Amino acid sequence: MMTADVIKYPLIGIVERNQKVVFAYSAFDESDFYVVPFHTVLKGYTKSIRVIDAAGDEYVASLSKIKGIHWESLRTFGVITSFLVFLFCGLNFPLKVEFSLSKVGYSKIEDVKRSLLTIVNQKPKYYTRRSSINTVLKRINSAKSIDELSKAISNSG
Repeated sequence: MMTADVIKYPLIGIVERNQKVVFAYSAFDESDFYVVPFHTVLKGYTKSIRVIDAAGDEYVASLSKIKGIHWESLRTFGVITSFLVFLFCGLNFPLKVEFSLSKVGYSKIEDVKRSLLTIVNQKPKYYTRRSSINTVLKRINSAKSIDELSKAISNSG
């Protein structure tokens, strides 16, 4: 087991089920990595995550403990507003979690690109809120680093 302080940010998390990519996300700092939506836990996406950090090191992360509700996220928009949003979103509130990490090797950027291209084509609505699918695919294909890939799949524009 390792602690997360060995991870170099940004990172990409890839969730696979039966050798099929089902979800991918980017985390630009520790708070991105340790805060997950409740439904992500319910769907089992936190059981085993392939994590590739900025240096290309690959880890397997699995949920080891739920620490509680991430109150800082709720305070960002106000507790009452956040409560109403989470109520209408099926109680999908942010959880603070802890992961156990095991280093498994080094990941080639081409393998990461291939996984990201697969998931963006399968579920484009999660990765194309602020950009067209062609723009996101172009960013993934032209990326030369994990940092560029993280930005390509994030919804920051």
